[in-house]
Amino acid sequence: MSYALLTPRAPRETISIRPFVMDALETFRSWRDAAVTRKHLLALSDDALDDIGLTRGQIEAMPRRAIRSL
Repeated sequence: MSYALLTPRAPRETISIRPFVMDALETFRSWRDAAVTRKHLLALSDDALDDIGLTRGQIEAMPRRAIRSL
């Protein structure tokens, strides 16, 4: 028998990339959701936007706010 087989090994430290990947996916999903929302809002008429209390300038700023808030 080899001496290496008889001695216990120290546990290896592992680095998980899962949290990084999950954060990246969540950031992408938020960006995509904001882009879809922005697209639909920009398709509305000025009168419809006025009814819901939005301006086109506020819509343009939406995706940037969504990404920065993460």
